[in-house]
Amino acid sequence: MNKYLLQLSALLFMAWLLLLSSGCGTARNLSTGADTSENRASYLHEQVLKNQLDVRWLDARATISLENEGKTISLAASIKMRTDSVIWLNVKKMGFELARALVTRDSVYVIDRINNTYSVSPLSMIEEMLQLPAEFAILESLLLGNPFFLVADNLQHAADKDSYALYAENEQVSNRLWFDPQKHTLQRMLLLDKTAGRQLEMSLLNYSQLSTHQHFSHQRRFQVSEQQLGSASMLIEFTKVSLDEPTSINFEIPERYERSR
Repeated sequence: MNKYLLQLSALLFMAWLLLLSSGCGTARNLSTGADTSENRASYLHEQVLKNQLDVRWLDARATISLENEGKTISLAASIKMRTDSVIWLNVKKMGFELARALVTRDSVYVIDRINNTYSVSPLSMIEEMLQLPAEFAILESLLLGNPFFLVADNLQHAADKDSYALYAENEQVSNRLWFDPQKHTLQRMLLLDKTAGRQLEMSLLNYSQLSTHQHFSHQRRFQVSEQQLGSASMLIEFTKVSLDEPTSINFEIPERYERSR
């Protein structure tokens, strides 16, 4: 595994921005009618916010399959998060730790176990590199499976028998999100960066209720396409999830490790 792919794996929660896939589908044809009024869209948006996962702690284990240029890599990850504070993870293959990462509200720390190095970067570096938002709150939303809107002005509504969608766009980006009509949980999200020709599709499957009125998606599929960089995809399957149970977060850089440039 080369150093670049190692860093992508370590920064699991950001991989959906990096992975590129040509298989992204377009939005389904949804019937529209009187319910597409601004009042209806505003009401549904409120329901979505009320029913999103709201926790202080996340402690989870997951398996990840990364596919890029015809190659597939399977990894195991442990993920811990304290809301509004820190995200921690490590990535293993065949029981051996490859990397460990810590993300705070303004910095990203990565320990590379293969090359005995570490790096420290501002969180803004990710946004500059990808030309896409990488705010801490968005990374949290991705881990929890909560919806977020790159643009939320003048939200519109559309519905069919299985789901409803909220969508909006401006000159730079557009987003369309599908929700379960009963639980208001996120089913699918389609984001388009018009300036870069980059498109992301995310599907959330296998929901279960982990606590009172708290539903968690145990399977996430990501597909991204970009005109110049190519294509890739990712599947995340959560095998163990614990909510709101405080956990220790250990991140120590060994003295013998050198800082990479």
